[in-house]
Amino acid sequence: MIHLEPVSDRETIADYFRRFDLQMSDDAGCVTAMSNDEILGFSLYRADKVMTVLRLSPSDDLLLADGILRSTLHVAVQKGIVDAYYDEAIAEICKKLDFVEEPRTRRLAIGKLFQSCHGCN
Repeated sequence: MIHLEPVSDRETIADYFRRFDLQMSDDAGCVTAMSNDEILGFSLYRADKVMTVLRLSPSDDLLLADGILRSTLHVAVQKGIVDAYYDEAIAEICKKLDFVEEPRTRRLAIGKLFQSCHGCN
């Protein structure tokens, strides 16, 4: 069974950020998809007044990426964040998943969190 959840250990989050040469900060976060002890995928984000999803992996498994992105956006909703954006590095996967609301500003359609996966077909 696949288990999706935010990572609570700050050092683990820092390790993920270092892998991608991203600066760790107080608003940095990570969501992982795991099966037993195997990491299947993850997202890295910053969430303060807005959320910015910085990395999303895997990019070749749309169903898994969709679940991870939805879990990440759920973190935003739980924090009362209503605006979410994506980093240019994950633009293609966000487009494939049909989560792009405004490509010019890289705004994610956070409301699609409550709809089925249209980009997974």
